[in-house]
Amino acid sequence: MNPLLSYAIGLACLLPLGIGPQEGGNRLVGYSGRCVGEEESLVRQEAERTAEQALLDELARFIKERSDLTLTKRSLSREYYWLQAQPGVTAGPRFKVQTKDYGIVVEAWYELRIPPQIVPEWLDRVEDMHQEWISWWFIVAGGTVVGWLVAFGAMVLLDRATLGYRRIPIVLVCLALAIGGTVAAWWQLLENRY
Repeated sequence: MNPLLSYAIGLACLLPLGIGPQEGGNRLVGYSGRCVGEEESLVRQEAERTAEQALLDELARFIKERSDLTLTKRSLSREYYWLQAQPGVTAGPRFKVQTKDYGIVVEAWYELRIPPQIVPEWLDRVEDMHQEWISWWFIVAGGTVVGWLVAFGAMVLLDRATLGYRRIPIVLVCLALAIGGTVAAWWQLLENRY
């Protein structure tokens, strides 16, 4: 079969899926494309993983359109699993498997249906989590400034208490604690970015 024709057929398969708002809620679909291999179970896993990643991309686009927020991959996965736990939300893959001369061809569609009553609550949750993260950003920024001022004050006080005889160890320990605290706080904050 002509590769261009098979690509056109693959795109035509997506048209009846009706990606977007439906009468039963919002329907998002991720498509894997054609995955080829020798062992069906491995090709099926690859197609499902690719389709689920495409669904997460669709979910990110859905959030961006409705709340103007861009989530990290970690936050997006967290929201995806939260959505799946909600009543009425369904998610799951569909497969099309063909055996060809060159191997097994698997196409996967991962579909997520979100009822309309869940969407406003969920988008409010996403915006609240983002606002909470911004609040924590200001707290960590202020804590960083205070931490460095305390470290500098401790250096001065300890240096005066020892009459300058232990200046190098005091400076090194205070700097190490200040740097370590700063890196740990910002690392934690950025790891949990929304």
